[in-house]
Amino acid sequence: MWLHQFLHRPLGVLALSLCACSSDAVAGFQDCSGPLPHTVNIPAVSVPAGLPVGQPIPGASALFSVTLTCVNNTPRANSRWYLTENAGLSFTLVPGFADVYTVSGLPAGLGLRMRHRNGNVLVPINYHGRTSTFEIETANPGTNLLAGSFELVRTAPNVSAANGVVRLFGHVDNQVWANLGQGTSQITFSFSIRPTAVATCRVTRPDITVNLPTVGASALANFGTTAGSTGFAVNLDCESNARPQLHLTDASKVNNDTTTLSTSAASTASGVGVQVLYASVPLRFGPAPHISVAGAVAIDNRTDLGLRSGNVVIPFQARYIRTEAAIRPGSVQALALFTLSYP
Repeated sequence: MWLHQFLHRPLGVLALSLCACSSDAVAGFQDCSGPLPHTVNIPAVSVPAGLPVGQPIPGASALFSVTLTCVNNTPRANSRWYLTENAGLSFTLVPGFADVYTVSGLPAGLGLRMRHRNGNVLVPINYHGRTSTFEIETANPGTNLLAGSFELVRTAPNVSAANGVVRLFGHVDNQVWANLGQGTSQITFSFSIRPTAVATCRVTRPDITVNLPTVGASALANFGTTAGSTGFAVNLDCESNARPQLHLTDASKVNNDTTTLSTSAASTASGVGVQVLYASVPLRFGPAPHISVAGAVAIDNRTDLGLRSGNVVIPFQARYIRTEAAIRPGSVQALALFTLSYP
């Protein structure tokens, strides 16, 4: 199993929100409904001085997912779901960037990037004379899914400490609201940025190879059985009283949000996966540190590693886990990316 440090920079605090505001966007059809309005809260994070300009702020991103149901006057074929800024503002490309935007009220030195649920960056389109709208998904009769991610990016050496929100509402232009009306069709992203004077850690060995032992199929006799536990460590050099938080992403299956790391294409075995444990607890993987599904409790994919100073060794374990009814013997390779952020 390979572990690779993807980012190890401190995070800034962010919050994004979508709220109800006046708009000329949608006719008064009320035939779609879902668990809206919904607020996606990104817990406060710090932006360390050493985070390079142009890099996402570790921990300052969140996945959102809202399921809608449309009946009667359902969206016409080939229609698109829009997420439109809710206060009559426009998104403007940050100078020097190709896919990072700012909007009035966003703190200085900070930009935003939105992605579709497949990971592709969303580009705001001109809507009623304003670059205010993201095309998020094809609209369908019946069930629809509005899902994607929001992340904050450092765009200048100085980032202002501030709380902020980004407010959007969902609709199919001149056809339907996401949930009955504009005021109840909002997704709100809320964030908080802290000062950059925060203690951080440097990863002294960013690429880690963990050699799991050879085990027989009999050691993984039943679904969910584990075997081959092997210790490894993440080595850090921390400033005094740093408080790193670790987030893991499955490199082979980015949208994986379970506690089982999938095997890569180079593997010849099947029916097994790999778990990573800290303090004997399997860690959850996730495409973002925070996952917010409307109508459900938000998931925080970060693991607090506690206060650390100087050269420290953080112990972890990796092990096999049976994931299917049938196992095919062979080699197992899995790849995870880890990010360190700071509250």
